[in-house]
Amino acid sequence: MYINLAFTYPKNNIRIGFGLLTIAFAIGNFWLQWSNRGTADAFDFLYFFIFILLGYLYASMGMGKNPLSFLGKSFLFIDDQHIKLKATLFGKEIITLWDDVNQVQIKANTIVLFLPNSDTLEIGTDKMTDEDLRLCKSTLINLCKTKEIKLA
Repeated sequence: MYINLAFTYPKNNIRIGFGLLTIAFAIGNFWLQWSNRGTADAFDFLYFFIFILLGYLYASMGMGKNPLSFLGKSFLFIDDQHIKLKATLFGKEIITLWDDVNQVQIKANTIVLFLPNSDTLEIGTDKMTDEDLRLCKSTLINLCKTKEIKLA
């Protein structure tokens, strides 16, 4: 089971339009400065690239994508052997074997795995959709039954 934990935006036509309008403004402003003076200075290039970037960010958010997703992934991966968790885009990936898990506790907005030496691994469920949360809980319950891990 793989769950993408990166925040995604709802599709929004207003954001798409505003992003495209910002890109059009950047191109128009740069063309206007170039045609009036015959050249463009460093600030014209800087404004151009800033507005192009902002337009791209708004348009991609309007299309339902996270514009920072190209920098990394955040996910939860559960299979019969191990659990992989990367809670944030820039965080470190944590791998835990099922053989090391003593107990699983499912709370309202977290899932806690109790490991040896009183260590715990907390999985926040606030970034999951309702469908992903149901899938995660049912997968964990089934794996706890098959692996005979205490479920609280």
